[in-house]
Amino acid sequence: MESRYLLTTGLAATLLVTTASARVHETFREPTVWHSEGGVLQRTLEMRRARTTLGGRKILTLTYEGTIPGPTWRLAPGERIKVRLVNNMTPPATSQSGTATASPESLFTNIHVHGLQVDPRGNGDDIFVEVPPSQYFDYDIPLPANQPSGLFFYHPHRHRSATGQLWNGLGGAIIVEGGLDDVPAVKAARERLMFVNELILDELGQVPAGTPVPTAGQVDFSTVPAVPSEIYFPINGVLRPRLTIRPGETQRWRIVNGAAHRALELAIERKGSGVRLPMQQIAQDGINFAVSKERQTILLAPGNRVEVLVQGGPHGIYELKSLQHDQGHPGGPRPEVLLATLVSSGRRVRDPTAFPLPLLPVQMPDISKNPIANTRTVTWSGQVMTAPLEFQINGKAFDPARSDQMITVGTTEIWTLVNHDVFQHPFHIHVNPFQVLQINGKDYPEPEVWWDTFSLPSKGTVSLRIFFRPDVIGPTVFHCHILPHEDLGMMSRIDLVPEGPPPPPVHPVGPFPTGEPLPPPGKPRFTRLRSRPYVFTQLYPEIAHGAPARVLPGRRVEIQLPGGPTVWTPSIEGTGVRARGGAIDYPSIGQFEGADAVVSVPFKVVRPGDDTITVGGVPASPPWLPDPFVLNLEAR
Repeated sequence: MESRYLLTTGLAATLLVTTASARVHETFREPTVWHSEGGVLQRTLEMRRARTTLGGRKILTLTYEGTIPGPTWRLAPGERIKVRLVNNMTPPATSQSGTATASPESLFTNIHVHGLQVDPRGNGDDIFVEVPPSQYFDYDIPLPANQPSGLFFYHPHRHRSATGQLWNGLGGAIIVEGGLDDVPAVKAARERLMFVNELILDELGQVPAGTPVPTAGQVDFSTVPAVPSEIYFPINGVLRPRLTIRPGETQRWRIVNGAAHRALELAIERKGSGVRLPMQQIAQDGINFAVSKERQTILLAPGNRVEVLVQGGPHGIYELKSLQHDQGHPGGPRPEVLLATLVSSGRRVRDPTAFPLPLLPVQMPDISKNPIANTRTVTWSGQVMTAPLEFQINGKAFDPARSDQMITVGTTEIWTLVNHDVFQHPFHIHVNPFQVLQINGKDYPEPEVWWDTFSLPSKGTVSLRIFFRPDVIGPTVFHCHILPHEDLGMMSRIDLVPEGPPPPPVHPVGPFPTGEPLPPPGKPRFTRLRSRPYVFTQLYPEIAHGAPARVLPGRRVEIQLPGGPTVWTPSIEGTGVRARGGAIDYPSIGQFEGADAVVSVPFKVVRPGDDTITVGGVPASPPWLPDPFVLNLEAR
């Protein structure tokens, strides 16, 4: 008789799993795929505001081709990317929650092909190009013949616009074919691409406009003016998709962390038991391993990619999670997130793949014995205690006209990265990947692994080795891949130069007007958030410029206090607090004159007891910071 197991995945669904065959409906889906033809991937990629569905909710965000994520590009080494980027993006509608009007520059854009070792000049991978709305730009990016085959991705990279555009879900995978594709055991495995986005959405299903500031609570950042919002981590545009696998079956998962900020510490756990299903890692950041490596967890900084082989366990339900992880955020460790559900069902596969699995030689040169042409020290620091918020590299904020490093191509260098911050800044450099040698003075256990993005430890150092390939020259950058930090200055221009006299610069051609009117943005649909969290960011007076924080009576408010967020319900009484139209305007300090102004905003605490929040002095600092920057609580 056929064995049956009745399994549940929560209130939404009941699944019947049998040992004979899988009867589980998958909600996982793959993105649209664009293939190269005749050695060229030639397409038009339109950016526009479009309505999509997320977890049953209608949202209205900026998209590539109307989808989250954008189409997957597939091509081979030596082929060419010829993509016309058309910017038809429109600003968000104004929310009744107080969403600010987006600045015109927030819709300026471009494309970066993250991880590809390609020319940054002309119409290549030039992140200095700016494409305004109603204009297009023709990218022409030849891949070198020795471009490693693997997983890469494209995303917007216009300085001061990148964060909000990625929070909308803009991004898409690039797969360079070959390499591991020809390893028999990998070729036989079912392939799944997983592009993880990080969406921050208000009650209109849009990304709130305004200056992002770091906060505690479930949502990592809030805007000024503050707007109630929630954070989501869909895979290929689906919230917590369901996948299936047979016991003993091997699948190839290609995972992109397309988040603007959140690191993902991945683990697969059997539901309810905490027992982990091991992952067999076969590539990091688009470059293969020679032999698979077993991992219980894998940390993906924003921008990292990983390829793993997953082998189905015994019948049951497993959960792909991002574990709680402390990435130095002021609000403490980022909470655990359920990303997907994996159901193991059906007949067990005979003769499952054995691990460790020999793969193929690493598709990068051995540079371990290369002479070291130069050593550099790069420092990372930030200012979040008072406005203006700013992040710096070597004590300087980004200036696209200033060259910070001149690097001779064809050479190998040792870089020491010194992080003065509590933030774990993910170091990302364009064109040339690197190998990690030491962390905090101790030898890194896997110096043979190649990276293009690596998280710097809080208040720590990383030593790495970089080979600058001789055939790619021109201006490019390295930066923190926490994009709110990059947008606030944590990026540095470098110039890759050949030996001898420099060649003349190659300037981009374009952008050009489309000659067509922008499409109508569509009307957003209001959806009340279940908890309607609201972070009171008006305590940054220089950013708020006197703008009030608008809160509807009786709604939940998260106030940032030392040690974590506290939930309050606002009351109507209080000096400087005005009630109108069923809402309360709470003033920021910027609305009051005099350096000695004291603002008392009364709040009724949700838990037993009443307190009054008193803010003294101008300017006030974020209350989650330690002494002497403390928000006082006085009993009523």
